[in-house]
Amino acid sequence: MSDETNPAALVEHQAEWAQRASRLLSGVRDAVGGLDGAEAATLDHIGSTSVPGLAAKPFVDLQLRISPLPAEHELVARLAPLGYVRARGSRPDSPGVDRDLPRGSIKVDPLVWEKLLFWHEDNQAILHVRRAEWSPA
Repeated sequence: MSDETNPAALVEHQAEWAQRASRLLSGVRDAVGGLDGAEAATLDHIGSTSVPGLAAKPFVDLQLRISPLPAEHELVARLAPLGYVRARGSRPDSPGVDRDLPRGSIKVDPLVWEKLLFWHEDNQAILHVRRAEWSPA
């Protein structure tokens, strides 16, 4: 599926990406059940693999938006049995790993940009856990 010499190589859209995302999101929903904010949390298949017909890197991006943002140790304990591991950046301030880059011109609480990132090797999936207040625009 992916080019072994270039893991960032684009591949043709795969119909199974949506099915994989749906299955994985269902597991995440079950795993976070009972956490503060879980009833109102939103789970989405995001990124280029969520766009039918679009070539993409073959990594399925998933998103959990929840407030308050759960403690890291709580998420690790709940997601590890599903195969997720906490992803770390190459440096402490790696953009996109522990916080998103601020967007837009409206001033918001800096906590809005905090997030936790998880990787699922077997399913080639990235889970972004963000505060519900986060917005891409």
